[in-house]
Amino acid sequence: MVPSLMETNTKGIFVGRKSEREDFHRLLRSSAVSDKHLTYHLYGGGGTGKTRLLEWMVNDVHLLNQALDGSDMADVDLAPLAEYLRASEIEQVLVTADLVDFHQTGVHTIFGLLDEIVRQIGGQDRFRKFKDTTKDFDRSLEKEMDPSQRNERVEEVKRVFAEEYKQLTETSIVVLLFDTFEAAGWVGEKLLGELLPTIGRRTVVVVVGRQKVQSLESASHTLDALQDVDAIGIVRQRGLSEQVITDKQITDANDLVDGRPIYINLIADWLIDSEGAIAEILSPTSNKDLGRTLVERILRLRTPEDQAILYLAMVWRLGHPALLAYLLEKPVDQVTSLIQKLQRFSFIKYRAPSPETDFPGSCLLHDEMRDLVAQYCWPGFDSGGVRRRSLFNLAIEYYETLLKEQESIEVARGERRASNREMRNYQVEWLYYQLQFDFESGFKKLDGLFRDAARHRDLAFCQQLLDEIRRKEFWEHLTHEQRAEFYFRQGLVLARRGEYGEAENFWKRVVVPNPASRKYNATALQVWVEICGEQRKIEQGLEYAKRAEKAYQDLLVEHPADLTLKQELGETYNNWGWLLRLQGDLAGAQRYYERALDAYKGLPEQEVVKAKARTLNNIGYIYKKNGDIAKAKSYCGRALHMRKDLVDTPYELGLSYITMGSIFEEENLEKAKMFYEDALAIFGDPLAGGGDGLGWVLIALGHVHRRLNDLEQALKLLKQAQNIYELRADKGTGDLAIVLNEIACVYRERRKPNDVEVAARLFQKSIELAKARGDELLVADNLVNLGVLHTRQNNKPEAEKYLAEAKPLIDKHNIHYFRSWLYWAEGLLKWQEGEVAEKHGEMEKARDNFLTALLIYIEATAECVESIKDGNLGRRARRQYRHVLDEIDRWLNLRPPHEVSLYVARLKEKWAEKKFGVEFESDMTQICDNALAVANLVE
Repeated sequence: MVPSLMETNTKGIFVGRKSEREDFHRLLRSSAVSDKHLTYHLYGGGGTGKTRLLEWMVNDVHLLNQALDGSDMADVDLAPLAEYLRASEIEQVLVTADLVDFHQTGVHTIFGLLDEIVRQIGGQDRFRKFKDTTKDFDRSLEKEMDPSQRNERVEEVKRVFAEEYKQLTETSIVVLLFDTFEAAGWVGEKLLGELLPTIGRRTVVVVVGRQKVQSLESASHTLDALQDVDAIGIVRQRGLSEQVITDKQITDANDLVDGRPIYINLIADWLIDSEGAIAEILSPTSNKDLGRTLVERILRLRTPEDQAILYLAMVWRLGHPALLAYLLEKPVDQVTSLIQKLQRFSFIKYRAPSPETDFPGSCLLHDEMRDLVAQYCWPGFDSGGVRRRSLFNLAIEYYETLLKEQESIEVARGERRASNREMRNYQVEWLYYQLQFDFESGFKKLDGLFRDAARHRDLAFCQQLLDEIRRKEFWEHLTHEQRAEFYFRQGLVLARRGEYGEAENFWKRVVVPNPASRKYNATALQVWVEICGEQRKIEQGLEYAKRAEKAYQDLLVEHPADLTLKQELGETYNNWGWLLRLQGDLAGAQRYYERALDAYKGLPEQEVVKAKARTLNNIGYIYKKNGDIAKAKSYCGRALHMRKDLVDTPYELGLSYITMGSIFEEENLEKAKMFYEDALAIFGDPLAGGGDGLGWVLIALGHVHRRLNDLEQALKLLKQAQNIYELRADKGTGDLAIVLNEIACVYRERRKPNDVEVAARLFQKSIELAKARGDELLVADNLVNLGVLHTRQNNKPEAEKYLAEAKPLIDKHNIHYFRSWLYWAEGLLKWQEGEVAEKHGEMEKARDNFLTALLIYIEATAECVESIKDGNLGRRARRQYRHVLDEIDRWLNLRPPHEVSLYVARLKEKWAEKKFGVEFESDMTQICDNALAVANLVE
């Protein structure tokens, strides 16, 4: 009797891939001492063994854990690695043993992805707080939420996950295995751009897919063709002898299938299951279409197993036993036994049930096998498409029954979204088969679900729905109008998530002035004002602000009692003020901030407290910039107290702490540091907002530590900010230019070997980024810093070159503070010339240079005073003012007593000419009198 196909077992077979296995072991070793995650990226075409390699990694982790436990059954080859990990205080290696497969519907949201990771590595006692927080978030979605509030709660859930994840990696290495990454879509971008960079230490991430992921910064490796010796090893381990297939025939077959192991296994399956000979496969007529030959000969539709494989090629997305039982019209226990037979094969992706998480298990076809079955078996089985539609209809019925039992008839019909994420995932499955069964009807169902999700600000579900319609098999059915609506909605979802650059890219594809809803148009314009601010497109943003204002005013004429319109009009004015502030028009910005407060009047306090606090904080910032510290404290303090009461808004509370810290930098660095540290406690947890907010507070705190002369801590903080902005290049390079400037200043002041060269290089890079951004003030700042740097190195040619480049920009914008540094550098260069002349005995020339240097320094102090008076960089100007005076004082005390009286007379005369005012008039007199007193004592 010929053995049944279902009696063979391929799961324990793994050959070849030596270099990949060595890479994996090396990553495990490195991760034990690494302070960040390590990534391994493998890609290759269908059937090249990517999933099998992940399965081997799972098995190897299990063997490694046995070695770590000291088991007698441990693999001796893993003993050195286990010993190294044990010495690094690693107790175990956790692994996503079922693999995170991005064909699973549930992992197409951030929460779903985190849920899946928790399910696979969490166990009973881990991630309890995360599970509770996600439940709270799900309940909150039952009420309508402000978009920013929703985003903040999302950040809180991610922060809790990261907190518990960090605890887990104190004694464990975590191996995250991500399969079929080409299907990840939006959540894949979030995984690469936000989650992985902040996960932290002792984590190994393996990403596999059919295409190379350009944005993944890791070692990338293409899975090469299977070697002949390895193909032979697979066949022999399957139990096939030389009498059935020779080594030469195996190598011929391996060449024929381009070294793809799935086809080698399929050939073995066919030989085991039939009385055929390998010559039939290798014949010229057969090998023209080998895939078709194999699946047609393997699947003869004679057994329930064959039928299950056939159905799994069509209804392929979850593969739960109950669903498969519904399709096969068999009891679930029989189908469970059937799956147990199927799961051993290489073309089956099997996930075991998990009673702890109520996961029923799943059985899916390998992508390549699914494509082969769909392409070659279904046309003959279902030439008219009737059976396929019947199968889709059965899937629809299955999910409708499930949703009706768990939720309601309205949810089952797609009239409103389900109440929790698990049921919403089932709604997405239901929708997929609706679209397959009847596209137009399915699209209407999608439209209704999207509107309901958008009304509740359930952006994750909105994105899931949009991802479905973007599938290739559906996109081609969309009309021009439907595609325009998709672009508009995708832009809105992105904007609500704060991804403004991407939102604009989608909104550019639609005609915004004529949407179906005038209210939608006004909201889009209001959000686009914010987008323009993020991207520093000021003039464009101001135009959108005017259009948004008119749109809201027209709507309010018709709907004067609409509180949402009034609130969004206030937010428009707030964003308008922000644009003017970015433009340098502080007075105009304050006017629009005040108009925002007027718009909020009469609205329920609980409805506008967040928006009002934001505006109050902005007004306080204006007062700080104008030097009115008392009013700045008052407004920002009110905003801070309001935000403290908003326990679910950590992001904006963190911004308040940053603003308060900047205010206190004027008078108390230690207190400023305290506020910044409060902000860091909010933004600093991995995954908690960790974009702009974390970057801003790291820059601010690094700046304070630099001023406190704690240069090593300053460098540590600023480099963290640098890492953030280097990973977020899609949002522009302005903040990266700023942080590079700050880091360069630290190197300049630290003065260790090679620090000058590093500082110069960073200043140059900051100039390059600032020019690309069009930030002339930052360009001038860097040029002046380079001039100062080379001045201190007594490198006159380089110093004069950079100072000459800076001067036109300084004059153009009339930045007194930068001009003071320019004078300072020119004065120092002149003093250095005096020292050279003195060494050569040219005493008269030396004295002239020294006097000229001192008088140039008076010009530097005058520019500082002007900067203090106009409030532009006033805090920095006060520090510079004291610094210049200290330099004058030091230089006077360095000169012989008989010269001092000459210098003092000219300094007093020059000082008097400047008419600094009462606050500053006695400063030079005190310095000069002290210098004369010291000179008299020396004489």
